[in-house]
Amino acid sequence: MTDKNEVVFYTDGRHSSVYIYEPPMDERIYTAPIDELVDLGIDTITYAVGDCRVLLYDTKVGEHWGHNVNKTNHLIWYRAGINLEKFIAAGKDPLHIVCRRAHQVGFKFLPSLILGMQHQEPAEVTDCRCSDFCFEHPEYQVGPEADIAAAQWDDPTRFSYAIPAVRQNRLAVIEELVSSYDTDGIELNLKDYAPFLARHEIAAHTDTFTQFIIEARRLCDQAAAQQNREKRLLVRTAASLAGCKTLGIDLETLIREEIVHGVLAMVPHSGEQMDPQPTGIAALVDAAHDTNVKIICGISNTIIHDAYHHSTREMGAAQAGNAYSIGAGGVFFTTYYPNGYPYADADLANIRFMGRPELLAHKDKHYVVRQGPNGPDATPGDYCSPHPLPVELKVGETGTEQTLYIADDLAAKQTLGEVAKCELRLRICEIGHEDTFDLWLNGVQIPRPQQEWIDWTYSVRPVPGGDRVLDAYWITVDLVRWDLLPQIGDNNIRVDLTKHDPRIYPPVLLHDVELVVQYRDHRHAPRRDEWWQDPHAPLGI
Repeated sequence: MTDKNEVVFYTDGRHSSVYIYEPPMDERIYTAPIDELVDLGIDTITYAVGDCRVLLYDTKVGEHWGHNVNKTNHLIWYRAGINLEKFIAAGKDPLHIVCRRAHQVGFKFLPSLILGMQHQEPAEVTDCRCSDFCFEHPEYQVGPEADIAAAQWDDPTRFSYAIPAVRQNRLAVIEELVSSYDTDGIELNLKDYAPFLARHEIAAHTDTFTQFIIEARRLCDQAAAQQNREKRLLVRTAASLAGCKTLGIDLETLIREEIVHGVLAMVPHSGEQMDPQPTGIAALVDAAHDTNVKIICGISNTIIHDAYHHSTREMGAAQAGNAYSIGAGGVFFTTYYPNGYPYADADLANIRFMGRPELLAHKDKHYVVRQGPNGPDATPGDYCSPHPLPVELKVGETGTEQTLYIADDLAAKQTLGEVAKCELRLRICEIGHEDTFDLWLNGVQIPRPQQEWIDWTYSVRPVPGGDRVLDAYWITVDLVRWDLLPQIGDNNIRVDLTKHDPRIYPPVLLHDVELVVQYRDHRHAPRRDEWWQDPHAPLGI
């Protein structure tokens, strides 16, 4: 860790561990999710210790995963329970083993606790993730809230934290995790499964939930004194003060009153689509001013794109660079499986330098406007922050302005001769070949001759995303050639549709807005992708 910036990595004690290995697992396999992260610049590991109702370590206050199974309909989750059972039967506790190994190789280690709990009806056949506590208390459910529009996407079986017994159940687990193990604190996941109250309870019980977090902090402080070890309380939540408040999470109070040590600030939407726009992070940084609370930016690798299945290294650099520019104190990788698991070397290499903004400043970047499902039947995603894209374009109407935040000083880099490429890219769906539109960047219109149209309406050739019919044009503009480099900070892009073939029935959609920046190491220095290549020689020679 640098003096200021921390790289936090969430490694899953489920998907990359007990789910994929046949029983029994030994210590080497249990600690593999720790060992594979060594020497990548990661400072702190948060580690999933279960999933909502049941836990994957030798808990004395909670319930073991799979402890009450008669018959199961879920082989994977059944395997997880068997791995846990056999490891404990051998006299070992997975959490103790993993925590000890993390410290041996130089990491801070925090168990990550998911707070969502849901009622299930008792049955002969279950999925193995079943808790007697949740079986026995159907009265703790929030229940349907048909009179509240936003609740249509909620889980009505979730338990309400307005109920003291629900809070106490989780506080007992929190106390065990910070007091009975040599952990460095705990991460509470406030993002997945939110809200933790019924919608109609939020006004009356937001303070109740705050008191629950205060009690968790008290348990951390108590354990720190007992073990003479720092016990940090980190909370994972959306990067939106107002949005969190609408869900009963008073994040501003948690920050300003230093109830938490740090915030792992995620995309302000119930989805995880990548969003380099740092507006929400900036508000959290402002709230943390004159406190000791660290705001850490979540790095998402989820994207809906025709060329990439997951975000690229350049997209990660764009997210991190923007966050550091407005005062973030680090980055957080969550559910990091860019190309599946086990990791490829390139997946691990993507993590390098992410705690070093001075190095990221000269790394290639790929900025995007967040996009995802936002049709009439799609969830608005809570947090008062629906996806900006896709958006419909209509003839004669001014298009919705989109914003790309750029932290890099491209003008200064260009003066040094170090900008190899700066390209604006738009994907417009359902646009006809004779349709026209006006394209604007920061109030300057970009005429048609300066645009390159790439026709992906239909292709028999393989395309990167795997789809053969795409119904779209990609529009690219060389901003270096036309002396239209973006400015530091917000850059506004707008598309006004001026002509459209009326026989094309589906609406025209502005689906993607991107900016690709590539640097040279030095003036005139060739990039690796510009090296001369014998067309008859194998690639890489």
